[in-house]
Amino acid sequence: MKKIIAKLLILFVSWVLIGGTINIDPTRPPKLKSASSIPNQPFELTAVFIHPQYSIAIINKKAVKVGDQIDEFTVTTIRPYTVELMGPQNIREVLQLVTPVIQKR
Repeated sequence: MKKIIAKLLILFVSWVLIGGTINIDPTRPPKLKSASSIPNQPFELTAVFIHPQYSIAIINKKAVKVGDQIDEFTVTTIRPYTVELMGPQNIREVLQLVTPVIQKR
C-alpha cells in the first residue's frame, strides 16, 4: 500500500511540475488582466461647466480643462454641449453631452 501511495505522489508531483494545473476552487473567478492588456476605454463626457474665466469638462469621471491630457488625447475645446479632443496622428474626437429628456405631464 505504501508503494502505491508513493507512486501516486511521485506521479502527482511530476504532473504538477510539467505544467499540469489543479483547480483548487472551481468557483474562483479567473485571473484579472493587467491594465496594459486592457484596451483604452471609450471617452464618456458626463458634465460641462462653463465660466467666463474657465471651462471644465468631466470625462471618464475626471475633471479636465483645455490643454489637459486624457490617455494619448489632448483637450482642445470645451463648449456647452461638446468637447473636442486631438489625438495621435491628428485624430479628432468630438464628445457630445447627452441632454436629459424632459417629459411634460
